Amino acid sequence: MNDPLHVQLCRDEVIANGELRVSFRRTSRVPDNQQVLYLPPDLGAFPLRAGSEYAGKICPDMSAKGGLFFPMWQSEAMWLNFSCTSERKYMIKVYVGGVNVISSEPAIEAGATKLRRQAKLAAARRNGSEAWHVQLLSRAHTTSAPSWSDTDLRHWYTERKETN
Repeated sequence: MNDPLHVQLCRDEVIANGELRVSFRRTSRVPDNQQVLYLPPDLGAFPLRAGSEYAGKICPDMSAKGGLFFPMWQSEAMWLNFSCTSERKYMIKVYVGGVNVISSEPAIEAGATKLRRQAKLAAARRNGSEAWHVQLLSRAHTTSAPSWSDTDLRHWYTERKETN
């Protein structure tokens, strides 16, 4: 159950255990104006590159983090495509600038973070987990996102933490 994942980069997909495929899909940004819009078209996969291959060409901070990167214009947006060829279930957390895109919790879990997560899970069990999934999906369903830097996100998270 807690076996380590065997992850590889194959063309423009990340493949885990030979069965879970994740691709980063290119699309166009839509106005962030509260209007209900059709989803923009899938414009293909972003070309994924291993940070280790470009260690001498990218800044040392990026190189030290490892992982993958891809080129993206400010006028573009990205969505994730998941597919799995087995019945095995995977839990995937997506972070931007060290912040979980669904829960807004930090990537590095502190005691308070763990308590909030446990409270949310307990509430989901009491209220029926399906309602919780719908809420998460509606919060996560966005096709345009502002162009945030790590500094912007840290500032936003600090302000949010101080007001809660």
